[in-house]
Amino acid sequence: MPDIAYQKILIFCICMVAFMIPFSIALTNIGIIAAIIVIIAYRVYKRNFSINAAGTGYFLLGFLLVALASMLNAVDKGVAITGLRKILKYYSIIVIFSEIKDKRNTIRQVLYCLMAAAFFISLDGIFQYYKGFDLIKHSQLTYTLGAKRITGSMHNPNDLAVFMASCIAIYFASLFFNNGKPFKKKLLLAVSLVICIIASIMTFYRGLILFYFFMIAAVFLMRRNIKFLAASIIAVILTYILLPAGTLSWLKDNPNIIDFFIDHSRYLHWKTAINMLKAHPFIGIGINNFVPSYIIYRGPDDGFVGWYAHNLYLHMLGEVGLAGFGIFIAIMICGFKNCLRNIKQKALSDNWVSYGALFSVSAFLITGIFESNLFYSNLAVFFWILFSVMLFLPSKPYSA
Repeated sequence: MPDIAYQKILIFCICMVAFMIPFSIALTNIGIIAAIIVIIAYRVYKRNFSINAAGTGYFLLGFLLVALASMLNAVDKGVAITGLRKILKYYSIIVIFSEIKDKRNTIRQVLYCLMAAAFFISLDGIFQYYKGFDLIKHSQLTYTLGAKRITGSMHNPNDLAVFMASCIAIYFASLFFNNGKPFKKKLLLAVSLVICIIASIMTFYRGLILFYFFMIAAVFLMRRNIKFLAASIIAVILTYILLPAGTLSWLKDNPNIIDFFIDHSRYLHWKTAINMLKAHPFIGIGINNFVPSYIIYRGPDDGFVGWYAHNLYLHMLGEVGLAGFGIFIAIMICGFKNCLRNIKQKALSDNWVSYGALFSVSAFLITGIFESNLFYSNLAVFFWILFSVMLFLPSKPYSA
């Protein structure tokens, strides 16, 4: 197989996967499988089986081994095997990125695909808000505290919010950290960003409050833009004023900030996750076994059955213990180190791609405080694409 055709196939596959994340998990799986088949065929032809995991190879292997060992405690071995297959699928995304030679342009194309996907799913969600169903899967609105919550074509409002937050972070980076972009392009970006922000607010996901606080603080501290800060404050005030009457009434009756962020059901889910960690602190209760094991480790006052933790970190600690969680942190450090190294270089002081990678992964991890976002396959694929972008950032600067 010619090298040029090989590279084009991989780039097409990873861009298709990135764009289809909020619309079809089946097509994202097809894209990943197709890319891996092509990689295996090419490697067999070249008789070269080495993999460049950008310094994360041993950590990735370590996490897989811990997940494998955690099966000893799993109540459902079949579900655990599914979890192992998912891990291999997510690792394959790193392999795909490692095979692409022109990482500079490919990473930029992937980010553009994610931004486009966020824009289109925002239009779909806004349509759903006013018509009651989305255009792609005809999903219905959900309601919480008198507020209509959009899902778009995704599983639930929280999933959509997590996806939107990371993509909005990329929009912020492209808009505020790229001085070379023409005015017309910046205007188009600004309009698209506003549409995405409106759609994200329509999910009424509480984790977005932390995300927007982080995003506003990051842009202001790095750019010292008073106009941006003023506009952000006005937007926050308007958003509060325009909240549905039922939501405003609940906020007035429950002024405690802890009650707002940690409702009683989340408290019970988190307590169950802690019980799992206490029972099996080192390797956890079994990869992908949080839901089937919930009833075993829940407290006496917990009537929930088959729920997940609503917290990325507690969910992971429960399933793979301190060993798996520690290795995950080490993997994250590898990505952040490479990203920060790129940003600190003077030649990359205006590198929107590096900032986009930094902000988007940070957004995913922040929203993970109130959602087990790695529990869902499409969001997990999304995360490992973002992480791969951060991990494989090239040293040469980007242009507009």
